[in-house]
Amino acid sequence: MAATNYRRTDHPYLVAHLHDLPGSLAQLAGQALEADEPLETLFVMPPQALPKNFGGRGGMHLAPERALLFTARGVLFVQDAGASGQPAQAVALHGDQLLYAHLTQILLYGRLELCAVEHDALKRIVVEYNTVGHFLLQPALQRLLRLAWDEPPGMPGLDSDSTESVLEALGERSFKFKGGLRYHGLLPGERLLGCVFQPRILRRVLGIFPRLAEPAALLALTEHQILLIEEGRTNATSYGWFITFCPRRCVTGIETAPHAAWQEVQVHLQKGSISAERRVIVENAAAQAWRDLWSSHAQ
Repeated sequence: MAATNYRRTDHPYLVAHLHDLPGSLAQLAGQALEADEPLETLFVMPPQALPKNFGGRGGMHLAPERALLFTARGVLFVQDAGASGQPAQAVALHGDQLLYAHLTQILLYGRLELCAVEHDALKRIVVEYNTVGHFLLQPALQRLLRLAWDEPPGMPGLDSDSTESVLEALGERSFKFKGGLRYHGLLPGERLLGCVFQPRILRRVLGIFPRLAEPAALLALTEHQILLIEEGRTNATSYGWFITFCPRRCVTGIETAPHAAWQEVQVHLQKGSISAERRVIVENAAAQAWRDLWSSHAQ
């Protein structure tokens, strides 16, 4: 395993070996790792003050020392006991168990949620971190997400020219979302089949003053997943990304339903007996475009 130690006192960093983990994390990881499971990436997050409700008035909370340990088959999350009494924890999941993943990036705030199904029970890993270290996390996260696909890891995508043409067309409508999809959504070599962009939906107060009704959003379809990319509703969160990765092998259906003057796109997910749903509000034309895109590539 090749890793470079980028250690800093307040930003996430990598370590090369299990015994390099700080505090009690090495012991927690050693007890939780499967026998002979090789480690590939060890991403450490120092204790950090994080917002309870980003963009709101929830105050701050102190996250204890944590680490994500990526292996060839999945990931292990370990966390020290917190100062306020929360116990230490260790949660492991395999990539092929993923139901969906949700990534939030707002300025220096990052949050990763991994939802998986094991023995017909939902298993979740939720970790917050400083996005200064996201470039260290992203390659390992991409490898994990690829394990949720139907193809063997490392299989290259096909017809990259079609992906570029879809991205170029998107860039004519939103250069920002083109960059978000290219650099934060698509995995290396992934083939993009199409996408539907929904600009911010505004409503008029007293028939005059514009107010945000729904944030801008993008629905993208690849050979192996559905990507939902959204802005936040507040001034602070509108600079960030809210990205949901939905493996196509977990998608059981796509529906649209009326929502006020617009449409709610519903992505239904299921693995075993566990189901979930992800939703995005779009205008009628965007909803129809998404239905057409999905129906043309549903098989």
